[in-house]
Amino acid sequence: MNAVNAPLLAAFSIVVLAGCTTTRTLSVSVDNKTAPVYVQGKPMLQSVKRNTVAVRLLTLTYKTDLGDLLPPTFLVAVRNGGEQPISLSRDDITASVEGRAIHLLTYEEYCDEITRRLGREMATIEAAWRGVDSPPPVIVKPWENLDQTDRLYRGGVSYDFATLRSAQADAAFIEQGSAHLGALHQRRESLLADAQLMMVAEQYSVAPGETINRVIRLSPSDLSSGDRLNIKIKTDGEMHEFFYDVRG
Repeated sequence: MNAVNAPLLAAFSIVVLAGCTTTRTLSVSVDNKTAPVYVQGKPMLQSVKRNTVAVRLLTLTYKTDLGDLLPPTFLVAVRNGGEQPISLSRDDITASVEGRAIHLLTYEEYCDEITRRLGREMATIEAAWRGVDSPPPVIVKPWENLDQTDRLYRGGVSYDFATLRSAQADAAFIEQGSAHLGALHQRRESLLADAQLMMVAEQYSVAPGETINRVIRLSPSDLSSGDRLNIKIKTDGEMHEFFYDVRG
């Protein structure tokens, strides 16, 4: 491998090896009053009073570092069972462990982390590209100094095939880097689009008989193995509770 390929190899390793922090699991706790219903293999809990609130666990496993962009994630569905519009805001949803409040990530915090993390990886690859020679240099040598198998004669100029081969290796790394950049860009756009489903600071109005669906994400560093997570959702004076166990 040509020496100039080393920065590119290191840059690709950042992408490949990203996410080597601890993985933990979330599961429905036995403390819930109702058994879960499974949707696409993932558990959903329902609390039915005048209004119906359902929480679907989206991440059965998650990474303990927010930088891995896989925090504990839940889909919250609130159905208005009354005859008057009700409101729902981010302040109506809380999470805690043994009475200790757990931070709900804001839309802005999560988007900032997506942009920071993936932007850093893309910048690393682009910086490594600047150390690669392209196009390959032509090395002029006396004809008699080249092996018979390593000769190419054009207009009296000799080309060093070893140099051409190393340049081809550089080109392969550049092509590989381009594929990585494309994948990172697509992932960033997909994550940012998904983040738009998160609760924001504004209040949402839910008409009678209608259902609102929003996503909440927790700060993964706030959850430890053995914790029992309590999610509370208040709707029009009602309190709905959901419990999950943390392992790993």
